[in-house]
Amino acid sequence: MPKLPVLPKVRYTLKDLARQTVEPGFMVPTMVLAASTGALGTAVGFLPLMGTNVGLNSVQSMGVVSLLAISSALIQPWVGKLKDQSRLSSLTGMVSGLVLIAAGLACAALWPAFLSLLACAVLSGAGIGITTPLGFAHLAASTRHDRMGRTMGSAELGRELGDAGGPLLVGAIAAAISLSAGLWALASAVLAVALLALWLLRAPKAL
Repeated sequence: MPKLPVLPKVRYTLKDLARQTVEPGFMVPTMVLAASTGALGTAVGFLPLMGTNVGLNSVQSMGVVSLLAISSALIQPWVGKLKDQSRLSSLTGMVSGLVLIAAGLACAALWPAFLSLLACAVLSGAGIGITTPLGFAHLAASTRHDRMGRTMGSAELGRELGDAGGPLLVGAIAAAISLSAGLWALASAVLAVALLALWLLRAPKAL
């Protein structure tokens, strides 16, 4: 491995941190990562419950979750290859992935049945597999070397907030109204992040 030079330490204030947090190059991919991780946590937590509600046994219900993991794992290397070959932009990939996630959640919310749960697992898994590597790739490409560690750590914190917030949002709405309403709410939030990404990353300031 090559020997990397030690970069000099730079003092930052809370004002600097706040300004860097709202920069589109950081905020947008972090929100994309949070949305996709929130959908992942929701799927892992609620798909088995929905499977039980439609008459699946525990093995079948967990099989649906496993299908999500397989879908995500299979698509990630392909997405990474397209990105490395400059055949897929981060913006296009992230927005497409979020749309797939929202479509998967909508399938489960619209028609709770075995086939719709399978569709939710495949679509959501593919969307998560697309958005995760591209979100981190965009962060790395838009961050100065001396801020890389802090940026990635802050983005991971945002991702963990999404992991906790997604299931909490769905669970709270499910308790108050219904599980389908909770899934619709999360799907709407994911689509809102996709629209925000299109708006901010296409602005001249973000280029």
